[in-house]
Amino acid sequence: MDRLKLELKNQELCLIEESSSTEVARTAPIGSSFKEFRRIGTNCIIVKEDEQNFPIDNEGNKANIYCLNDNLDVVWCVNMPFENDGFPNPIQWDVEIKEVKTPEGYLTIEYVENPNAFTCSSWAGFTISVDYKTGETIHAEFTK
Repeated sequence: MDRLKLELKNQELCLIEESSSTEVARTAPIGSSFKEFRRIGTNCIIVKEDEQNFPIDNEGNKANIYCLNDNLDVVWCVNMPFENDGFPNPIQWDVEIKEVKTPEGYLTIEYVENPNAFTCSSWAGFTISVDYKTGETIHAEFTK
């Protein structure tokens, strides 16, 4: 992977070239503030903003978790399982949820390692696993 790192400067997300400390790109939050961010690889920066006062689109489904490319342009936004929902809880990096049948025959949800996905939970009680590169929902469960 190239030598780029992310930093928060004056409430803006900055992509910095490590060896020269040169700022490559900078962006302000869409809503009020950045809460979490991680550069997964080239053109894949996962960002979680504060869900409070985060603007929604006309269909009521713009989520506060999205992916940026290395120009800090939005590539995709998480598809919310429920309109006007948000993701207040921390992102669980490199894991996904899976349905597992217990020896007694019950279905349960387990978290399993997946270096290609993250998991997050919404206000409405949904837990979803999302593919880093595509933003597609791998699995969604009502877990409230």
